[in-house]
Amino acid sequence: LAEHYGIADATVVGNGVDTERFHPDGEGHGGYLLYVGRLDYPKGVPDLLEAAASVLEGRDLDLLVTGKGPQREALERQAARLGLAEDVRFTGYVSRERQLELYRNATAFVLPSHYEGLPTVLLEAMACGAPVVATSVGGCPDVVEDGVNGLLVEPGAPAALASAVERLLGSEEMRERLGTNARATAVDRYTWDAVTD
Repeated sequence: LAEHYGIADATVVGNGVDTERFHPDGEGHGGYLLYVGRLDYPKGVPDLLEAAASVLEGRDLDLLVTGKGPQREALERQAARLGLAEDVRFTGYVSRERQLELYRNATAFVLPSHYEGLPTVLLEAMACGAPVVATSVGGCPDVVEDGVNGLLVEPGAPAALASAVERLLGSEEMRERLGTNARATAVDRYTWDAVTD
């Protein structure tokens, strides 16, 4: 696109995150997987529910789905069909302070999007030290290095999403390592000072 308009040199300036506000301050053992975002088709939440049906089975673990959007009723019906009515909590809107608390204590943060730019919620979760699973769309692969500071999966693949979450749940060492590296990535590359520089 830059070449089309005769621009010889271009730099992409991404989003930033306030790493002084968004920082680890919890145990990361809240007993829940966390999704934060709009409840709309591009966000891939139906895939997350499909994955949760196998991931949550036999585990003392919930899925918290925060945010509002036109898909909420359909997602609630899907959760009920999958037998997840007791395991999935749709919180609706939450305050920023509550959101911080949720990031900091999540067992894992999951972003199953089919389409993204550079998601602010991903940067926020990483700055809080949450181990993340995201799809390889938009700017997510620019931020998440698979196996280093998070896990990446193809979009629209609930089985792959479930497998990645299972890997995290099966290894406390992996969760701690990815969460620590996620925080380091946010601090090194995505503070507002770094972005504006």
